[in-house]
Amino acid sequence: MQPQYYTHYSQYLHRQMEFKQYGEGGTPCLALPTGGGRFYEWEDAGMTGALAGLIGAGRITLFCADGVYGESWLGRGEARRRAETQERWHAYLCEELYPELQKRCPGRPALALGCDLGAAAAVLLALRAPERFAGCAALSGRYGAAGFFDENAGDDLVFRNDPLQFLPALPAGHPRLQALAASSIWLCAGQAPDEAEALASTQALCEAMQKKGLDPHLDVWGYDVTHSWAWWHKQMPYLLEKALDSLEPAAPLA
Repeated sequence: MQPQYYTHYSQYLHRQMEFKQYGEGGTPCLALPTGGGRFYEWEDAGMTGALAGLIGAGRITLFCADGVYGESWLGRGEARRRAETQERWHAYLCEELYPELQKRCPGRPALALGCDLGAAAAVLLALRAPERFAGCAALSGRYGAAGFFDENAGDDLVFRNDPLQFLPALPAGHPRLQALAASSIWLCAGQAPDEAEALASTQALCEAMQKKGLDPHLDVWGYDVTHSWAWWHKQMPYLLEKALDSLEPAAPLA
């Protein structure tokens, strides 16, 4: 499986951004790196290999995005500046990288994929841009942005990037909720001790969505399932195949 490498200039981030493409055809899937990860992380960590069956069968084209977490969620310094960087990165994904997916997979609904901090990014794409992303598969995520911006937790940009805050604030019948009604959102976490925070956050997100009439899919794995690539290699293909089945039209009866 030979990846294709691309670089393009981002007007939002004022720098060259890089991404890789794996495969052709099927559903475009945007993979977001974990905290501190880069566009090559999924390949280096073995996740592209774990998804090779879906890529090789032409069911997905995988696009691995670059991250800026060191300047946003995980950065140091003034919180507003870091929140602005996070918002510019989200805009880059939606307004500049998403069109690249559409060039290569025209007319196909996209899915966002992520583990760890990448799961939070994937959920934000699915919830904030349902006109672009038909859903997500998010593993072992922490979804409360305020914890990363403690000194400025009430900031409007922090609010915008925290689904545990903005979902409860949406009134019944809000257009965003109507758009999300058809989304295919798959959330997963294990129950090992190092997954405790991710599990609690995942359950809280699922509950917040359900209270708004949405129907996320929550998949809780066993007490031996740790916060690790070894388990994400098993979880991501499993959940992604279910997400694809929910998007793809059923085969006609013979």
